[in-house]
Amino acid sequence: MNKYPHLLMSADMFLHAVLIIAIVYLINLTVVGWLGSLILFCSVFAGVGLAYYSGENENVGLRVFRRFLKE
Repeated sequence: MNKYPHLLMSADMFLHAVLIIAIVYLINLTVVGWLGSLILFCSVFAGVGLAYYSGENENVGLRVFRRFLKE
């Protein structure tokens, strides 16, 4: 996998977005009504933005996967 750093970066971005949205969805289960829907709606944009930032910053995303693959 070290031959394909862009694939690892894409996986890192995807996993960050899924993790953030899943956490906010669990929060949304406790907060009902329009406020919960608003939080869930905003979490999609926050998840994509943070995943994009972590994908841009190779030191954050790729180091974790490279350490994992070396073990």
